[in-house]
Amino acid sequence: MATVARIGYGSSLAFSTFAGEITSIGISSERDQLDVTHMDSPSDSGGNGFREFIGGLRDPGELTTELNFDATETDPQELGSDSLTITFPDGSTWTWDSAECTGYEVDDPVGEEMSATATWKLSGALVQVAA
Repeated sequence: MATVARIGYGSSLAFSTFAGEITSIGISSERDQLDVTHMDSPSDSGGNGFREFIGGLRDPGELTTELNFDATETDPQELGSDSLTITFPDGSTWTWDSAECTGYEVDDPVGEEMSATATWKLSGALVQVAA
C-alpha cells in the first residue's frame, strides 16, 4: 500500500489579520474520560475489580505556531477571538469557530534567525473539508 505521508510545505493559517511567516503548525486536543465504575464492574478470577470509563466532552485543544519573528507584525494576543482555518497543501481545510491567542514568545538568539511561538486556544467543533 502506498503511503499517505506528505510534507507540510504550502500549508497556511488564516486568522483575522495575522499573517506571520509560519514555519510549523502543531495541534493537540483531548477528550475527558469519565469514571463510571460501579459495584458490579468487571473483575478477574482473583476478585480484582477494574474501573470502567466512558468518553466525555471533547476539548478542541490548542494550536501552536512557530514563525519567523517580524517586529512590525501585530502581537497575536491583541487580535481577540476569531475563526481559524488551516489550509493544507492538497487544499483540505480544518476550521474552528473561534481561536484566541493565549501565549506569544519571541526568541532572539545571537547568530540565528529570530523566531516566535504563538499558542491559540481553540473553541467549538472542528470542521474538516476534504480537497
